[in-house]
Amino acid sequence: MNEQRRTQTAPAEQRAGTYERDEDVTWLLYYGTDTIYPFPRSQRGKTIGSAIGQDIVLPSPCVSGHHLDAERKARGVVITDAHSKNGTAYEVKRDLGLRLKPSFEDKRTTEGFVLEAGMTFVVGAEPHRFVGLDDAMRASYEVLTEILGTEEDLREDERRRPGSVVETPSPSNFILAAAGPGHMLITGKRGCGQEELAQIVHRISKRRDEERVDLNIASVPADRKAQSAILKNKAAHATLVLNLGTHRERIDPAFVSSLFSPTYQIRVIVVARTLNQARRALGHAYVCPMMHVPLAELPLRKAAIRRLLDMHLAARGSPLRFADLTPANQEALRNGKWRENLDALRETAVRLDAIVRARFSRRQAAIALGIARQNFYNWYGSTVRLTKPLVPQTRARALTEALPEAPSASS
Repeated sequence: MNEQRRTQTAPAEQRAGTYERDEDVTWLLYYGTDTIYPFPRSQRGKTIGSAIGQDIVLPSPCVSGHHLDAERKARGVVITDAHSKNGTAYEVKRDLGLRLKPSFEDKRTTEGFVLEAGMTFVVGAEPHRFVGLDDAMRASYEVLTEILGTEEDLREDERRRPGSVVETPSPSNFILAAAGPGHMLITGKRGCGQEELAQIVHRISKRRDEERVDLNIASVPADRKAQSAILKNKAAHATLVLNLGTHRERIDPAFVSSLFSPTYQIRVIVVARTLNQARRALGHAYVCPMMHVPLAELPLRKAAIRRLLDMHLAARGSPLRFADLTPANQEALRNGKWRENLDALRETAVRLDAIVRARFSRRQAAIALGIARQNFYNWYGSTVRLTKPLVPQTRARALTEALPEAPSASS
């Protein structure tokens, strides 16, 4: 029997139907907000305009009733202006860095343009700007809002502390920066999520198909040949995450020069405690052009504390929420020192949930978590500075009733 001939896959641009790729735009993020519109691969088209009945309605005098069409084709999502009054501007260039100053080109022709993941377009006029997201970018968005803050968090914190030197980028801007080619420096104190953020950069970048190389500065070999082997055989054309840890001395200049050399085409993501630490270790000439992402400590992110605590409690299936706490305990959490930052807040959610599940017995909660009772009491009263009762009595009864039945001793 003759073996059946295998059918070849035609190039995407020659196919009549759609061709699914991991980097296909499947979501539209309204820039400057946390509003994300789904655009699944099963949906062939989407309309945007100011008229009721459009798939995305933008009630603005600068946006036409039916302003544009987004159509999924073999080459990707094609945006075509529908003869609008103010046109549709497509981003054709962007400055490197987190300022991300874009250059737009008005596209009112019928040919349209292909929207790539990590690129933006403007409907009519600012602020109606959208970012194309693929599935990996969308999947990382909630983690970005935990580490960086939501758009509203950042605006609220800026109102509280105007002129702050910590200019943490918004999730929108971080996605745009990560999708670009530039090197990046992520700084922040312990527990701010630097390592996780560095992983996200690679996960949503155009180098995601290459294996990420994680390198702790303490493990960099002194031998020049061994250094070259790491860069040539592992990191070339990929993403290298260099964690400086507590290192404060100058790194071998030859290694640094090779790391940033165009020979290896490496995208470097540096994780450091401070900007000065990175300058001492790498040299100002290499750090200066990098995109700097400074992460604010949790005590400076008061607008996010309630949201993040509720998020972690919900993830554990806990009935407790920030609003259930007494006013004194809510104030204690808002003004906490949070020395371990996000790590401390996650641990707080675990312990508060354990207290509720122990029917508000701190002793039983400590036993359930395997923590020495006195240590647990010290955490409650001295570290987090909570007071008794944790929640008002009427609310405690309702939370207890919402818990699942405890298993019997014979079960």
